Amino acid sequence: MIFYDWLSIYQDFDFELPMLSDRASIEIDTVSGEHLGTKQPIKKHEGSFSTSVQIKISGNRLTVTGNPSRFNRLDNLFGLTSIDQCVYVYNQILLSLGLPVFTKCTQINYLQGKTEKKLENLLTGLLLLRFT
Repeated sequence: MIFYDWLSIYQDFDFELPMLSDRASIEIDTVSGEHLGTKQPIKKHEGSFSTSVQIKISGNRLTVTGNPSRFNRLDNLFGLTSIDQCVYVYNQILLSLGLPVFTKCTQINYLQGKTEKKLENLLTGLLLLRFT
């Protein structure tokens, strides 16, 4: 049986996310003066049984990293067997913090980047960064 013991995912929302921290950094383009976004320190969200996940907010991007199979579970010998179960755990944490939840990616669009050779993805939901 295969189970997930580490998952790192992110989603870009179409609005700036709320503040979790009492401090933040504002990023500004020094040439144009354009406001590029607000970065917050990574929040370590503690669960029970010595577990935690990391939540990173940078402007409109929300990233969650950790072990969802272990989070708040006494019986963590066998982990969660689907990514949907893992995302459900992360979404429960996000709801408890008043943050928007991750949604499934239903569409991927490709945009021409600032350089002629680079294509950028425009996703309508979450993106997996890494899982084990």
